[in-house]
Amino acid sequence: MKKMMIAVAVMVLMFVSCKKNEQGYGENLRAVQSLFEEQKYDESLDFMTSGTKKSLRRLSSSFPGIAEAGFGMGVLFRKGAEWQIVDEIVQGDVAKVKVRYVRHPVENIRGSETVFVFKKESGEWRLDMEKDVDGFIAEMQETEKQIR
Repeated sequence: MKKMMIAVAVMVLMFVSCKKNEQGYGENLRAVQSLFEEQKYDESLDFMTSGTKKSLRRLSSSFPGIAEAGFGMGVLFRKGAEWQIVDEIVQGDVAKVKVRYVRHPVENIRGSETVFVFKKESGEWRLDMEKDVDGFIAEMQETEKQIR
């Protein structure tokens, strides 16, 4: 009886832990994926940090048409992609969440892992890709210089 009570307590704790993730990071990622599937890229910005929004707007002005192509992030949120959270590190208002793609329409992405960074803004976890986008802009600008 005691072992059964412990097992039930562990299962409840696991359920609550998973639920916490799903209501924060997992829910946010699924919302972005849903908007990407509908090609509502501008609306997906509501789930991103203010710094990410600023960087994406800069990207759009530097490279016209990229916003309409999902800012180059379409493969991360492709229709049919499914992931599971395999690790998370939370330090204050910043969380690094590692996901593993368990299903993906692009075969070589299945089983791969990626880390999404989230920041808490106005009490909500928001996807923070500011450094990634800024790095991409710098690479593209460098490539343009080399081509000229």
